[in-house]
Amino acid sequence: ALRKISDAKVRVVSMSDLSKFDSGCRMAGPIKTAGNRPIAEFIRDSINDEFKFAGIYSDVSGATELTATLNSGEFSSMTGLTRGYWSFSLQLSNKVSGKSLTANSRYDFDSGFDAQTACMNTSNALTPAVQRLIYKAVSDPDFGSLVIPQ
Repeated sequence: ALRKISDAKVRVVSMSDLSKFDSGCRMAGPIKTAGNRPIAEFIRDSINDEFKFAGIYSDVSGATELTATLNSGEFSSMTGLTRGYWSFSLQLSNKVSGKSLTANSRYDFDSGFDAQTACMNTSNALTPAVQRLIYKAVSDPDFGSLVIPQ
């Protein structure tokens, strides 16, 4: 989806977190991100990494600068006892153009019965859940007009 806008030069410069994310999992400890970063920072870095991989990331003057807001972020490690999910709502905004879009995603996975297994599987599901969120954002029909100057 990002390769379709190969002429864009973009980066997410800031990320606000309104999610009130609770990392506790079944009293077995917190769900941690790679590098033990806050969830919003992990998502911002993941978006920029996807931009880099697609060859559209730029930190030079004149590049499109997006701001992001994590409106909600939550998980469950015991939906229907052995299922789980990650759910996110993310807003991306271009302050220069005044345009924005909101992406919502839910990623379901097998968690497990006991706390240790369920929380480990919840943690392992975070990266594909964030990838789904990013895909929802960049495949939105309005994404191109958000990042390509008119």
